[in-house]
Amino acid sequence: MKKNQLRNIVLFLITAVTLAVSPMSFGLAGIDYNAKVAQVEFGITGLQEVKTLFGEPVKYEGDVNSDSYWLIYPDYFCIWMVSGAVKEVRFGFVNLGYACFNGIGIGSHLDKVIANVGYPNKTVYNEPNGYEDGVLYINIDGRRDEHYYERKDRHVRFYFRNNLVERLELTGQPVSDLELKLNKLRFQYELSSVESIFGPAQKYVWSDKEFTRDQLPVENYILIYDDSPYSIWMQWNAVKEFRLHGEAGYSCYDGIKYGSSLDEVLSKLGNPKEIVDGKACDYRDYVLYKNIDGTPGYCYYSRPDRHIRFFFSNFKVSALYLRDQPVPEINQKIGQYDFENSDREKVISVFGEPMKYTAYGQEYPKDNLPEFYCMEYPGDFMICVYQNRAYELRFHSNALGYKWPDSGTGAWGTIQVGASLQEVLWMVGEPTETVVGQACDGRDKVLYKDIDGQTGYCYYARSDRNVRFFFLDNKVNALYLTGYPIIPYADVRCRNLAEFDLSGKLDLVKSLFYNTKTTWPGKDKLPADVDPLKVLENGKNPGLGVRTLHKQGITGQGISVAIIDQNLERLDHPEFNGKLVEYYEVEDMPYQGSFHGPAVISLLAGKHCGTAPDVNIYYVAIPSWSDDAAYFAKALDWILEKNKSLTASKKIRVVSFSEFTDDEVKHPKNQDLWKAAMERAKAEGILLLDLKRKNGFVGSCYFNPGDPENVQSCKPGFPGFPLLYDPTHLLAPTAYHAYAEHSSNRLFEYCYDNEGGWSWAPPYVAGVLAMGWQIRPEMTGEQMKEL
Repeated sequence: MKKNQLRNIVLFLITAVTLAVSPMSFGLAGIDYNAKVAQVEFGITGLQEVKTLFGEPVKYEGDVNSDSYWLIYPDYFCIWMVSGAVKEVRFGFVNLGYACFNGIGIGSHLDKVIANVGYPNKTVYNEPNGYEDGVLYINIDGRRDEHYYERKDRHVRFYFRNNLVERLELTGQPVSDLELKLNKLRFQYELSSVESIFGPAQKYVWSDKEFTRDQLPVENYILIYDDSPYSIWMQWNAVKEFRLHGEAGYSCYDGIKYGSSLDEVLSKLGNPKEIVDGKACDYRDYVLYKNIDGTPGYCYYSRPDRHIRFFFSNFKVSALYLRDQPVPEINQKIGQYDFENSDREKVISVFGEPMKYTAYGQEYPKDNLPEFYCMEYPGDFMICVYQNRAYELRFHSNALGYKWPDSGTGAWGTIQVGASLQEVLWMVGEPTETVVGQACDGRDKVLYKDIDGQTGYCYYARSDRNVRFFFLDNKVNALYLTGYPIIPYADVRCRNLAEFDLSGKLDLVKSLFYNTKTTWPGKDKLPADVDPLKVLENGKNPGLGVRTLHKQGITGQGISVAIIDQNLERLDHPEFNGKLVEYYEVEDMPYQGSFHGPAVISLLAGKHCGTAPDVNIYYVAIPSWSDDAAYFAKALDWILEKNKSLTASKKIRVVSFSEFTDDEVKHPKNQDLWKAAMERAKAEGILLLDLKRKNGFVGSCYFNPGDPENVQSCKPGFPGFPLLYDPTHLLAPTAYHAYAEHSSNRLFEYCYDNEGGWSWAPPYVAGVLAMGWQIRPEMTGEQMKEL
C-alpha cells in the first residue's frame, strides 16, 4: 500500500474516532467556509491565524512543535500544517457549504466535476490508485463507483463514492478556468499562441474598424470574445494587454478582482504618489484620478510596477487591465532589496520582522545573535546573515510564488521551486562541466547530477547569475539567491530601483546597463541633473558625425550587407522593421532569440541607432555558442550562393560577424571548413568583419558621451578597461550606445550599454562602409579597407 494512501486512511480513522467520543458532532456554527478558506494563504498562514479563522480544533494530531501535524475539526474538516503553515485544507463526507469551480462541493456528481475542472489526460479502470496528476481512476481496485481525480494545476483533488464527491482536498486556493488560461499566457505571445489558449476571437477590432482574421493590421488590434467578459489587445502581433471587464472568477494580489473596492485596491497595491480629484484623466502612472470629470466614483489608477491598471465605477473595479503577469509580492520586495548594503535592520525594513532567528537548528533571541544566523519567514523562506551582512535569500518551497530571475517587476521570471532541470539549464545556461554519480564539492558552473549515486539529486551554482539550485527528482526543491548588488557596470535591465538612493553616485549610475523597463528612483534619489531615459535617448546617436551624413542623404541606401549572428525571436521591432530582405537559420534552433541579434541589426541599420539606416540586410542565424565552426562555413556559403542570384548593384559586399571565429578553444571543430569558406568569400570580393584575434582589423574605442561627435575624444578600449592603440586596427565606438532589445519578455524595448563590447564594432563599421559604397560604388572591399 502506498505511503500517502495509508496516511489518508489513518487520518480519517483518527478523525472518526475523535468525533465519535467528542461532545461536538456538528459543524462549527455560523462558519462561512467559502469566506474563511478564501482568506487562507497556503504555505504562509500560521497556526494562530488558522485558529482565528476556524476556531480551536477538536484535536491536534501530531506535535505542534514538529514539522508536520494536523488540526482536526468537527464533521471531517481538517487542516494539514507543515513547517508552521497551512499545507492542505480538507473536507470529507459532510457538506459544510464549501464550494469551488462553479458550485462543486461534497456531494457533487463526477460529471459536474469533469465539466468544471476539466477533462482528464487519461482514464484508468479497475486498477489501484496511482495518485497521478490529471488521471481519473475509475472503480479503484475493482470497487465499483470508487474514483479518484487530482488536478494539481487547479490545486484540488477529489475522492468519489457512488459517483459523488466524498472528499475534497485543497492544496492551494482553487484556480479558476480564466486563471488557468492566464497562467499559460506570455505577454510576448503572437496570435496563434493566444488562440491555442483562449480559442479564436469572435471579432478583431481597432477603434471603430473591424477586421477579418486574414487582414489584420500590423500595429494594433483587439481580440473580442463575445461570450466572455475579457478582450486582448495585440500590438505588433504580440500580446500588449489583457483586459477584464466583468466577473470571471479571476483575482490577483490577494483577492483583487472585478467589483473590488478602491480601498481594497489601495490597501493591497499601495497608495498613489498623487491624487487628482474631479478633473480630466491624462492616464499618468502612479496617479489616482478620482471622480473623473466630476463624475462621482469614476476613477482610474495605474501601477506599471505591478503590471496592472484599474478603472472604477462607483468606487468599485469595473475593468482590470494586465500588461504582464501579476508580480508576486516577494519579487516586488526583492526588486527593492539592496544586497550591497544589507544588514539586519535593512532586511527588516523590506521583509518585516522574521518569525524567528536560528542557527544550526537552535533558536536565538534577536538581542543575542551569533556571527552566523538565519532569519526565518513564513512560506519556507529564509535570509542568511553573516557578520551582520545578509548574503543569501533561500526558498525551500513555492509558497510565496517567487519567480527567478528577478527583475524587480517580474518581467523575466520563469523559474520557480518545482521547475525542471531542463528549464533551469535553458534559462541559466549550460554548465562548463557535468559530474555524474559522484560527491558534490560545490564548484561554480559545474552541474552535479545524481549526487552520490542518488538519481535526480543535483546541484548547480552560477555565481555570474547570483543563484544556486538544489534538485530532487531532477526538479528544483531549493533556490538560493546569492545577491544582486548594484555595482559599477551592473546589468539592471527591467529591475526596480525605486527604493535605492543613488544620489551622490554619479559614476555608478553612468556605468549601469539598463533599459526602458528599468524603474528609477525619484529625482531626489538620483544624481543632480541625471535623467537615465534622456541618456538612453541620446545614446541612439551613433556619434562621430554619422547623423550629419544622414541629413545629406548618405544612409547606405541600396547597399546590401549580411549579418551572421544568433537567431532572432521576432523580425518586426520598429527600430528595424522592414530592413531585413531575408532571414535564414542554418538549422532549427530551439532557443529563443537573445539580446545580441537585435543589437547588431539596430547598430548597423536601425532607424534611430544605425550607422546606415537604409541598407538591405540579409541575416543568417547560427548557434554561435556551438563549438563547431562548420556552422560559420554554412552561413558564409549561404551568402555566397545568395549573391549568385543578385544583380551586380545588389550583391552583398560586406559581412558583419561579431564572433571570435579563429578561437580554436571555443570553436575547435571544423576550423578547416571555416577557413576554406573565408577564402571563397575573399575570392568573390566580400569583405568579412569579425573578431579574429589574429589578422583581424576591427577594434573598439569609446567617445565622450557628453561630446559624441568629437573624434579627438575617442580612446581605445572600453570605459573602465582602456587598451593600447593598435595602428593595424580600425577602431569603432562600442560604448555609450542604445540599441533595440526584444528578447522573450522585453518586447520592443531599448537598452543602454555604458560599457559596450567588441561585438558592436563590426556592425558599426559595416554601416560606415555601406555609406561609403553609396557614394563610391566602384570601390572594392579591400580598397575600402585600405582607405
